[in-house]
Amino acid sequence: MNRTLWAALAALFFCAPASAQTLLSGFVSKHSRGDYCETNPGVGMRIDSGAWAGWAIGAYRNSLCRTSVYVAREWTRHVAGPVHVGALATIATGYRFVVIPAVLPEIVLRFKHIEAALVVQPLDIDASPAFIAAQLRYRF
Repeated sequence: MNRTLWAALAALFFCAPASAQTLLSGFVSKHSRGDYCETNPGVGMRIDSGAWAGWAIGAYRNSLCRTSVYVAREWTRHVAGPVHVGALATIATGYRFVVIPAVLPEIVLRFKHIEAALVVQPLDIDASPAFIAAQLRYRF
């Protein structure tokens, strides 16, 4: 990852209130078809901006085996116990176009400091197969 991204992540981490920070891992993904990189290491940071929303920035090795940098807005709602459902509105680099937008549904299991998220791209279209991706998160 480039130094600009690391500087942006460090600035977010050190400038945000400790209770509002979540460290994001990369992903493990499974695509509906094709030969894709299914292990997607990376790192990111989410800054909570309300009880059920936050902004995230990060980088990961995408399913095309390229580096992607992303910015996302996340919204979730509590369902029951640790289960939350929500959506990510994101833009990312490193795919067929310079920047691609996406809105992805997600299911998040939230515990005191650990979150496990399943992000889904349910549409199977020519240029982009459907996928499910798992991500671990550590909340400070």
